Amino acid sequence: MSLYKDKLSDMIQDGETCSFSSILSGDMNDSGIKMEITDIPLNIMSARTLEESLKGDSSYLEAARRRRMDRSASQSSETPGVEAAVSVSSGNLSVSFSAVEIREYEIQIGDNPSVSSGPPLTIAWDYFNEAKIDIDVYEANCPDTRNRNQILLPYKERWRRLAEEANMTEDEIFEETKKVNVARRKRAETISNLDGAQWEERLEKAQRWLQNIRNRKVKQDEQRMIRMSIEMDRMERENVRLAISPCQ
Repeated sequence: MSLYKDKLSDMIQDGETCSFSSILSGDMNDSGIKMEITDIPLNIMSARTLEESLKGDSSYLEAARRRRMDRSASQSSETPGVEAAVSVSSGNLSVSFSAVEIREYEIQIGDNPSVSSGPPLTIAWDYFNEAKIDIDVYEANCPDTRNRNQILLPYKERWRRLAEEANMTEDEIFEETKKVNVARRKRAETISNLDGAQWEERLEKAQRWLQNIRNRKVKQDEQRMIRMSIEMDRMERENVRLAISPCQ
């Protein structure tokens, strides 16, 4: 009986499901004992030995591959704007995309001081238009990628969009542009001061060194004054004692 238990244990460790009746053969069936346990799951507490892992048992790898395929098939894509389908028909996993979701967001004034002049633009959190297009149609009709000069918006175009699309007044645009100009000047000052940062650090170290010397000298003077005061007080008490002694 222990032989059959060992065989069953080996099959479970290899990740197989088995039928106990398929193991109980030969003498056991001849004795009239009929036992059947089907679909014994893999014990989660079992672990493969180093030798078994290095051998790369095909049955174990196949079972792991099936479990991975089952998990992938049950999970749906959660990527926003893209519909994805996971192919698990074969042992190798693959991802395919079927549609592209496009959203148009509102334009508003930004706070990025990188613009050369005028108000910067950014997009708001809210969108006002949404469309879903088949990915093949999108790729067939997608225009060529624009270069840097085509992406840049001139000062007047940014101003026009803020006035017409964001419904901002001239005073509001001017006020926000002032804040951006202040940030731009501070950034330029920081960049210009980077060259002198090393010398400033050395100067600060020298100032701290001089301050430490000055503080040390002041502390030494204070200690000397305290010692002199104690000595004078001792001498006074000694003089008083000597003056009183003859009278006694």
